[in-house]
This record gives sequence, C-alpha cells and structure tokens, in this order.
Amino acid sequence: MKINDVIKEVDLSKRAIKYYEEEGLLKVQRNHNGYRDYSKENIETLKEISIYRKLGISIQDIKEIQKNKNDAILTDILKKMEMELTEKSDEVNALRNYIQTRNVEDIYNQIDYQTIANAIQDAIPGFIGFYFINHFLPYLQIKIETKEQQEAYDKIVEYWDNTEIKLPLNYKITGYLLYKFMPKPTMKDMIKKMDQTILEYTQITPEKYEKLKKQVLNGVKIKNNFLYKHSIAGITQRRFMKELQDKGYNDIFIPNMIKLSPKYKEYHDALQSVNKKICDELGLYYDSNFQLVMKK
Repeated sequence: MKINDVIKEVDLSKRAIKYYEEEGLLKVQRNHNGYRDYSKENIETLKEISIYRKLGISIQDIKEIQKNKNDAILTDILKKMEMELTEKSDEVNALRNYIQTRNVEDIYNQIDYQTIANAIQDAIPGFIGFYFINHFLPYLQIKIETKEQQEAYDKIVEYWDNTEIKLPLNYKITGYLLYKFMPKPTMKDMIKKMDQTILEYTQITPEKYEKLKKQVLNGVKIKNNFLYKHSIAGITQRRFMKELQDKGYNDIFIPNMIKLSPKYKEYHDALQSVNKKICDELGLYYDSNFQLVMKK
C-alpha cells in the first residue's frame, strides 16, 4: 500500500507518518522499485501511535511501550491521568464550597497548586520570573513529594526574594519583547522539547557529539578573539556571567533546582558529563569570570 492510500486509512499527515518512521516507531518494507510498501500491520501500528499521541503520550514513551511489549508504561500513565482527574474533581468541589460558604480559611487549607511550576510562577511573577524561571517550567510539572524538595523550593523562593540581578540593557530589552509580545509555546511543546533534549544528551550519538564539540571550540575561539573580548557584546556578556556567579546563581539557585526536580537533575547531569568530556578533550577550563578558555 502506498502512502497516499495510507492517509485515507488513518487520520495522519504524510509528514507525521514519515516522522514516526524516522523515529523508529514504524518499520516499512520497500518493494522492488524502492518505494515504501505499507502493510496491514503498519496501518495497525499507525492507528496505535495515533491513539497514544491523542492521549498525550510522548514519542519516547511510545518507543518504550513498543520495546517492552507490556502494559506497564500504559498503566503508569493511566494512574497519572486518574490522579489528575481526582485532583481536578477536588478543585471543582473546593470552588463550589467556596462559592456557597465564602469560608476562606477552610478552602485555603484544602487546596494547593497543581504543580511546582504553578507555585513557582506565582512566587516569582512578572518579567524577572519569566526571564530566569520560564526555561525550567517543563521540568517542574510535578508536585513536591519529599522534605528535600520542599527545602529546595523554599530556598529558591528565598533566593529570588533577596537577590537583585541587574540585566544588561540589551538583554533586558530583548527579554522584555519576548515576554510581552512573542507567542508562548504550549507546555506540551515545552515538555516535548525537554524530553528530546534529555534524550540527545543521555544517548548522544558520535556524530552529534563531534558536531557539538566543533560548536564549542568555535564558540571559545570567537569569545576569546581580541575583537570580541573588547567589544561591547563581549564585555557585557562577561560582566553578566560574573554577576550571576557573584550573586549565587550557580551556587544556590541551580543546586536547589537540581534537588527540586528529578527531570532537571537528569538533564543537568547529562549535560555536565558531555561538557566535561569535551573540555577534557579540547583542553578547556572555566576562568575566574566563568568563561570557557583554552589551556595554553
């Protein structure tokens, strides 16, 4: 069966079908002319993938479902969905009770934020919250479950309550334009990108690693070039990195974010591992201004 016939059978685009094949979710045989020949089994697989995607199941989870040939992952996803429905039901009941009783104390003690992301957005609102916290939101689509997480959350809120970081003017203007006028990606898209990034660093291919190593080397050469080092952009960037270091961003905020979110820890550890390997191979190190430079 050709792809034009396939799209009549399943409610998917050609691009989506080819993407699923590229991701290894679909294995299609080719005929003697080299064209893809979709089988009944391929149609069934595509319908299963379509079901999973409509239910919000990630590509990575679908891969695991296909690989393990059991319902363990689906069962876990079902439990999460049931928990979310229960939480939503509790919120509906709490709002109904509040409308009827107007008892602030009673309702206040009944409900909590759905996720750490919701809580931290309210704790660090406005432009500064957007600039420094927005990147972390997909890692925070969870609830606080441990004492360590609660302590980490409290330290993060305390840090931003007591820390003033001055953004360079060009950073502030660019960031504010993004904050006010640019369309924001959906949380589903942000989570998808997060999962892809984690996968890229935890299972980095030799080709991807070599490409990344070249990018790092070129970046170091540019930033250590005499003209760039003495340019406004170079001076501004170094001053900003030093201020972040001096204000405890790397020593307080990031370590507590690692404790708060297992997903962020996974990403951070994978990135650090790749970064260390590249630095060791290229002879790079961070100087007192937290800038990557090459050993002489």
